[in-house]
Amino acid sequence: MKKIMTLLLLLCQSAAARSQQLTGSLSFEMIGEDYNTILTVSDTEIHSRSLPGIPRPLVYTDSIRRAGDIVSGTITILQWNCAFKGYLGADSLDLQLISRRDGRELGRLRAGKSYHINYTLSSVVDQMMELTHRHIYDPRLLDTKAWKHYEAELRQYGSFLQDELELLALAYRNINSLPFTHYSLSKMSDTAWTHYYKEAYETPTPATLTELQQGTALLTISSFGGNGKSLEASMQQVIDRKYNKLVIDLRENSGGGAGAVLILSRYFTNGKTAAGALLTGKWFQKHKDPPTAKDYQSFMVFSEGSTLDLINSFTKHEGIILQAKPAAQLFNGKVYILTSATTASACEPFVYSMQYFKRALIVGERTAGAMLSKIPFDMTNGYKLFLPVTDYYTIDGRRLDKNGVQPDILTGKDEALEKVKTMIND
Repeated sequence: MKKIMTLLLLLCQSAAARSQQLTGSLSFEMIGEDYNTILTVSDTEIHSRSLPGIPRPLVYTDSIRRAGDIVSGTITILQWNCAFKGYLGADSLDLQLISRRDGRELGRLRAGKSYHINYTLSSVVDQMMELTHRHIYDPRLLDTKAWKHYEAELRQYGSFLQDELELLALAYRNINSLPFTHYSLSKMSDTAWTHYYKEAYETPTPATLTELQQGTALLTISSFGGNGKSLEASMQQVIDRKYNKLVIDLRENSGGGAGAVLILSRYFTNGKTAAGALLTGKWFQKHKDPPTAKDYQSFMVFSEGSTLDLINSFTKHEGIILQAKPAAQLFNGKVYILTSATTASACEPFVYSMQYFKRALIVGERTAGAMLSKIPFDMTNGYKLFLPVTDYYTIDGRRLDKNGVQPDILTGKDEALEKVKTMIND
């Protein structure tokens, strides 16, 4: 028995000797670029340390298949799981991170013994807090219990964190408990930011138009990012082909920009009605209450232009009315809008106004309740803090952020389209 115990001890010591700590750089599509991270690496496993309150390591491999120094397998990073392949040597690794759904590259994980972290993470926390207190649209939100707890936790643990991935996990752990949305931390290079900017404002808005059945068109919009020109083309086809019913699918749409939304709205409005108002920090510096109908009359009206044009007006006005100009040809048929719990941000004013003015029947789940306008603020070491700088109130004075839009017909996300088809056929 003693010999067996000795052998087991030697085996454990041998395995421990093969494990080593490497410091590396993680770039991952879901979170940004060049996060330094400390990893424990062996022949059979890669993982980061576990944090209090988070049940699993922030990075860990589910499997490793090896052919010499070439490895492949699956890995979990925060809550995302993907495949990997690449090099795993005695004191370094270089892994390509790959989508398990479509095989495209999602990022890279590189690590070795020569990489060092040369600044304190508490300084990043200090910057986050300073920018938030200076630029949040309504400073009263920072007097809430939820925000004070969030800030205290970040400051308390900031000096004990070992790497940037741990900072990111801490920043996001309780973010959903905050009294506002659209608050996020990211790292990206100037090149990545330029790409993000073009994707957000300059590329075609991702939309597809198909015929659901005779007389009924299905317009699927996966984002309101981009310049909205594809929506213009799709709506013109709907009119030219004389469809009398239109289903707009926003179930996978998490938002985008007001510019694209206003382009779509043009085909359903007579130009006399407003969708609602964006309230900037200038409003909350002077007022405690939501705007009244009289206040709306004094606000700037934004009817057309890019999302960037709208953002540039935030610092100049207390409130900005969103009001689409009518298109040359309107769609006068029946409209159905499909929603889910992830239908968010720029979608929600459109959904609410189409419902409020009885221009569409909303079918599906309550929307996300994430309707604010955010802009990025530069920080040191490549970080960007995205902060909400305006709030949104509907035409009848309702706040959509943290509330969402209740559908006319409540049904599961996956059943919404079939429900509409049944209604049309009946």
